[in-house]
Amino acid sequence: MKGGTVRALKAAVEAAVAGEPEEERWERICVPVSRIAFKLPSTHDSQTVLDEVGAENLLGRGDLLLKRDGETTRAQAFLVSPRT
Repeated sequence: MKGGTVRALKAAVEAAVAGEPEEERWERICVPVSRIAFKLPSTHDSQTVLDEVGAENLLGRGDLLLKRDGETTRAQAFLVSPRT
């Protein structure tokens, strides 16, 4: 996104429904988001991104803080890559 900000986090999760075709098992969700931060090197950087400290203490490897409606939530991202 060029010069813009993230307005929503879009994701899809597979529903565990037996007997349905694979393409119909995916649930799509859209979550309004203000800010997302992965592990940052310093409290200053965390303060810049989230307006609060905390992102400097994340574990890395997809560990993130998600700020929405003034509330900060810790979450885990995942890697999606093509099969090789």
